[in-house]
Amino acid sequence: YEANVGLDFDFLDVHLGIAQNFPTYNGKTITDTFELMAVSGRSYYFSAGLRPFKSVPQFHILWLSRFGEGINYQGYNMYYNGIDSVSKKGYDTHNIYLSYNVGTHLSLRLAFLNITNKTYVNPYSPLKELFSNGNGNTPLYESGFNTKAQIALSF
Repeated sequence: YEANVGLDFDFLDVHLGIAQNFPTYNGKTITDTFELMAVSGRSYYFSAGLRPFKSVPQFHILWLSRFGEGINYQGYNMYYNGIDSVSKKGYDTHNIYLSYNVGTHLSLRLAFLNITNKTYVNPYSPLKELFSNGNGNTPLYESGFNTKAQIALSF
C-alpha cells in the first residue's frame, strides 16, 4: 500500500507519505527475490518545497526525507523452498534538490543526496541472495553523501 497527502501553495509545498509492501507466495510472506521484490518495513516520506523568491518563481528548493522501519520476520524462501529469517535495520536519509527553469525547454538541477552521510542498506534491494558469500549476509550499502548536477533540455 501507499498513501500520500500534501498541501500546495504558491510559495510552499508540503507532502507526507507512507508505504509498505507484503509480497506473498502460497499465502506466506516471502523473503527477498530478484523476480518479485524485496520486503521492507514501513517507509515514511516527508518533503517540503519552497519557492523563496517571488521575483524568481523558476527557482525551487526541495527537502526530501525518507524514514524506513526495520523488520524482523520469518518468511518463505522461494530459492530454498523453506522458511528463513529476515532482519533489516531501519534507516533515514535526507536530500536537498535545487532547480531553476531557465526557460520552457531548459532546466538546471543540483542534488545533494544523503546530506547526513549515513551508511545504510536500502531495504528494497534483495539482501540475502544478492552476491551471497555462502552465509548470505553480504549487504549492499547505499552511497554516502554525494551530489549530482543536471542540465535538462526538453523539446
